[in-house]
Amino acid sequence: MPIILIMGITTGCFGGLLRDIVANEVPLLIRTGKLYVTAALAGGAAAVISSAVLPSEPIALIACIATCFTLRAGSLMYGWQMPVYKPRPPRN
Repeated sequence: MPIILIMGITTGCFGGLLRDIVANEVPLLIRTGKLYVTAALAGGAAAVISSAVLPSEPIALIACIATCFTLRAGSLMYGWQMPVYKPRPPRN
């Protein structure tokens, strides 16, 4: 089951990275705070959990799609973001 998480994140990240490179834009993965990799991870986790709980593969697929879409759409429409690390200036 860990392969589902790894492949979901890899496919989502590198597909989006290639899309941004071809479109000549700053890659979304580099921008801070965006729910991109987190949405892929949550979607893969939803697929793993629902396939472990329920034996139906279509339900696992629907759970994966719904989770990933909800997080990405919420981040685009409502500005949901991950916390961003802000380093403090060094003390002298």
